[in-house]
Amino acid sequence: MITVAKTTELALQAASRIVSSGGLISVLVYIGHLGERDELDVVESFTSSLPMKTWMSCKFEMMNRPFEMMNRPMAPVLIILHKK
Repeated sequence: MITVAKTTELALQAASRIVSSGGLISVLVYIGHLGERDELDVVESFTSSLPMKTWMSCKFEMMNRPFEMMNRPMAPVLIILHKK
């Protein structure tokens, strides 16, 4: 299954409306398929725009392995959102 930027954005909007205080949202973006950069950009833009007063967002990615193989990153990026 391959997700796309628009549906991922809609899912994040919906999840952010229904998650309770103290709840978490996790997004694992696989960046080895076509459109992967668009999807990662949308997720990063969405999470960066959340108000700091009520949300905390963290991004986890590999640091000690080659990211490029055939001009594509190999490791997925994990983004965690915590609603305060």
